[in-house]
Amino acid sequence: MPVESNVPSPSTPIGDSPWGRKRVVLLAGLILLTVLVLHAPRMAFPVLGTDDFWFLRDSWTWSTARKNLWKPINDHAMPLSRVTTWLLVELSGCAAALPYVLGLQGPLVVLACMGLLYLFLRRELGHPVYGLVGMAAFGVTSQYEQAVSWYCATFALVSLAFTLLALLAAQRWHQRRRLHYLLACAFWTAAAATCFGGGVLGGPLVALYLLLPPFGALATQARTGWRWGSLLPPLAPLLGTVLFLAVSLPRTAKAILHAEHYEGKTALEAFHPGVALAYSGRSLVDNLFLGSFGISGVACYLFLVALLLTGLLWAGVWWWRRAPHRRLLLLGLAFIFSSYFLIYGARSEWPYEQMIFWGRYQIFSHMGLVLFLAGGLPRWEGWLVADTGRWSPAQNRIWLTALLVLWVIQTPRSLPYWYDPDQHAQLRLVDEIDARCRRYHIDATSARAALPPMQMLRGYEDSNAWELLHGSDDPRPIDPDDPDDRDEVRRLLQP
Repeated sequence: MPVESNVPSPSTPIGDSPWGRKRVVLLAGLILLTVLVLHAPRMAFPVLGTDDFWFLRDSWTWSTARKNLWKPINDHAMPLSRVTTWLLVELSGCAAALPYVLGLQGPLVVLACMGLLYLFLRRELGHPVYGLVGMAAFGVTSQYEQAVSWYCATFALVSLAFTLLALLAAQRWHQRRRLHYLLACAFWTAAAATCFGGGVLGGPLVALYLLLPPFGALATQARTGWRWGSLLPPLAPLLGTVLFLAVSLPRTAKAILHAEHYEGKTALEAFHPGVALAYSGRSLVDNLFLGSFGISGVACYLFLVALLLTGLLWAGVWWWRRAPHRRLLLLGLAFIFSSYFLIYGARSEWPYEQMIFWGRYQIFSHMGLVLFLAGGLPRWEGWLVADTGRWSPAQNRIWLTALLVLWVIQTPRSLPYWYDPDQHAQLRLVDEIDARCRRYHIDATSARAALPPMQMLRGYEDSNAWELLHGSDDPRPIDPDDPDDRDEVRRLLQP
């Protein structure tokens, strides 16, 4: 049961000073601006890479997106991602704009997750200062930079956003007991699973939140007695995940179980729980702990991992014993260890050192760390909320200093170290050929058949840059199997 606390409930008036609405909005804007500055290098110099071309090729038109709706990418069934990719292709209008348009999805979803986390923590803990601290801790980091700048990895962030929406709906259910909030839980957890494989964790995580005793005034009501009916609300988010799996698995299970990277084994045969636990412990030190301080790509020696894990366990117990809101601590731990176990279990036959740079694996775990820390903050309510002391959070200087320190620490991982100007030149060439297709009324299929393949820079060996051609909307009759027609098309399109 949670420890009693004098933290105000979400309905408690905040007052005009020092946490009036205007100041909260300004601080939130400053935090969001810091995040944009942190990711500005990657936004200014975006590139497409490897799996991005699979997404583009298989979602290039509405007909291809619909045809490939349930075609897995590795071991991920991502129907919603197919549709949104097609929409972004339509929005781009030309190949040269693709890196810039697709590159906006990651930063924008990070901002959305920060806003949703602010709402969740403000309502849960009863004061906007906790929401501001939470959104800063989650957003002002390059811990998961790979999932911000690499388009095909940004869908893990989209999945997290849907999970946060489900948590907000579950929170409202605790506060207002309206049926439509449970229906919203089911909808958002189903949506979380449609865009990323790890999204299947959304249902169990939100169900855990609904199972745990409420906080503050609601906790008193919860202690009046145990009722079997309290087990029914957690079924709503689980239902969303189950419905998605019921629709998805008959269409995708065979391809996912026999994905190429399992090298002849099934996904179940390649899943080793013991290795998953060992990798999770190492990642807890190498990524979640050291990575939070901007240290990346370091695989500590095993004896050092054991030593640091002992220290982290001691610190976690110390934080737990003093935390007023243990419900958030349990939820945070569930975010961390469920995502690590699923990810590293599915990759347990790969060397751990190979995955040390894969920041896209740190999204749910980093959110879990933020929730774990947020659950203990109300113990220091007096210092956090009161307008006293030179370095109280009620003073602007501590926010400016903290954000500056975070920006300096996290910036090295956000630099554009993989910018490729040759790829942008290649995309402009694709647009030039596309213009010729429209001028001479040549469809994209005939153009691809006539032109020699051109490997897309930063793509796989089979990624043909001509897959990014739109072709003419009013093509003339061309037989791609006729050598004379192919020669004519090749002559007209010769750059």
